[in-house]
Amino acid sequence: MKLIKMLVVVAAGAVAVGCGSSDNTCDDAGCPDGGSLGGDGGGPDAALWGLSRGTNNYTITKVVTSAATDGCKLGPEALMNMTRPVTYDATTNIISVGDQKGTPAMASFGSGTVGANKATLMRDNTGGDTMCSWHQKDTSLLSLFDNDKFTLDVTEVEDMFGAGCTNPPPPTGGTCTSSFQLTFEKK
Repeated sequence: MKLIKMLVVVAAGAVAVGCGSSDNTCDDAGCPDGGSLGGDGGGPDAALWGLSRGTNNYTITKVVTSAATDGCKLGPEALMNMTRPVTYDATTNIISVGDQKGTPAMASFGSGTVGANKATLMRDNTGGDTMCSWHQKDTSLLSLFDNDKFTLDVTEVEDMFGAGCTNPPPPTGGTCTSSFQLTFEKK
């Protein structure tokens, strides 16, 4: 079965579509990378990468962080080799990364519009549970570097901790920030 992909490039108001079921220019490995299309994606030789349509499982294959950038004590290293859902809607060019979390429910790493191999994903809701809740805002910068492979530079800010947050206690000053980079690959 051919993998249906959509190039995530919006140029001159049109979306370039990749392989379809009746397209005989692509083999089972996928579509050409579109490197000669150019545009704002990095110059005339920039590759234009694709995402699989619908919801698919992606594996986190690399985690980059340091203790100095984990003020919320999230421990993102534990995400290594975990699988997370990634949903790409080719009609709207919206990508959502991660499980639905918080109130109202949102993709854990955010959602946003993708184009020219880039996207800014946002999550801004209430995290935690009935015993301890807080305001959480995640900003994740997505960069496609190959078909169905991308990095996600995540910055998470937590504040407005509820009275029930005692173990562990809220951070000094009532606000914390964590930053880390994840690499996702569809397996």
